[in-house]
Amino acid sequence: MRSIHSVGIGFALLALGCSFGSDDEVEDTFLLEADADTDADSDSDTDSDSDSDADSDADSDADSDADSDADSDADSDADADPCEPTASEITYGSLSKSDVNFGTPTNNSGIGRLISNTPGTNESASVNIEITDAVVSAVASNGDFWIQDKNGGFRTFGLGDYGLTPGNKVTMTVTTIFNYYGLPEITEVSSISATSGSKVTFIDGTTNGVDISNLSEVVWAWGEITAKQGECGSGFDCFDYSYGSNVTTLRAETDDGLQIGDCVQVAGPVDQYDADPRYNAALNGYFVNTY
Repeated sequence: MRSIHSVGIGFALLALGCSFGSDDEVEDTFLLEADADTDADSDSDTDSDSDSDADSDADSDADSDADSDADSDADSDADADPCEPTASEITYGSLSKSDVNFGTPTNNSGIGRLISNTPGTNESASVNIEITDAVVSAVASNGDFWIQDKNGGFRTFGLGDYGLTPGNKVTMTVTTIFNYYGLPEITEVSSISATSGSKVTFIDGTTNGVDISNLSEVVWAWGEITAKQGECGSGFDCFDYSYGSNVTTLRAETDDGLQIGDCVQVAGPVDQYDADPRYNAALNGYFVNTY
């Protein structure tokens, strides 16, 4: 069902029942009594034939109408998806349509080296990896940000707030990577600078679906809240989110006020937390909009 409220949060970045009435087939039975009077038999036959024809016509018309109505209703209902947004309802957080690409980035900023040097779960690795012009794909309210290139996505944690927005390009020297329960994070850098003016590339989750191979890449999707899992971290709730033919966990701020049945657009990175299976390829809703 469509919700009538709209909510945006700190990211600067879905069964219809149809019943078919079966046509009742009516069988007309005529009992003819023997009569010595030939005229009476003739009259009786004539009346019987006339009534039978009339009934047959009436049944035929009724059946035709019923079938036509039922088929028409069924086709119409099956094609409709109550959560598919109209063109005017589609939003991308703080970004306009002209700021967004869908698909896979084409630039190589060095993220592949970060991925290949990620240590084991809950371990830290000292590195010296230069990242050049990586596009910022998402920014959290505390300043943590995500970057992407053709090799994949990566997030930062605890670096501070550099005032970045999606579409900025960052150059930095990464000195420490930490693997937080299956989620690699840049936790220390020796230098960082930024420029502006690049488009942000989203994965179309509703069309393509997502899995753990999309870790830390930003997904845009529309769908429906189908169940509430409960609290998952201070100030956050987790939900079953149905989008396209997929169902995954959506983690959103409690203040968003999401309810079962809400139609929701999400733009956020794919998350992971090995200690809780709900987080396997979960969507981290840094931008959530109900419509």
